[in-house]
Amino acid sequence: MAGPFQTNTLTATITGTEDSTGNVPINRGLGNLAFDSNFSDFVTYQALSSGDNTISIPNGKAWQVYVKNNDSSLLITVKYTPTGGSQQVSCLLGPGEVFLQWQKITSVAASQGITGLTLNASGAGALCEYFLGG
Repeated sequence: MAGPFQTNTLTATITGTEDSTGNVPINRGLGNLAFDSNFSDFVTYQALSSGDNTISIPNGKAWQVYVKNNDSSLLITVKYTPTGGSQQVSCLLGPGEVFLQWQKITSVAASQGITGLTLNASGAGALCEYFLGG
């Protein structure tokens, strides 16, 4: 496949705010992590079945992965297969929590990215959103 055809960008800021004073001792912008890519796929409010839900990855491999648990009470575990590796299991995502991997596509990164993604829901109807790019 020729390309890249687009740029996938992650913009994020990490802050730490003191509850009692409102002071912000930590305010770190990650910058715009913008990487040339061939595709992006974004799904919002996906209702998962209870247990494992296999997510199809466009082109078979993703370098940029974002998963957010949008459910108010159910839990989601992200299971992913790194390129050339075996399935890995992330920590449990509670309501509002996020799993994130953001990598650049390069010729020396043959072992980067993921080739499999499964979202395991603690109950039927768990809501999530996800972005896949690469």
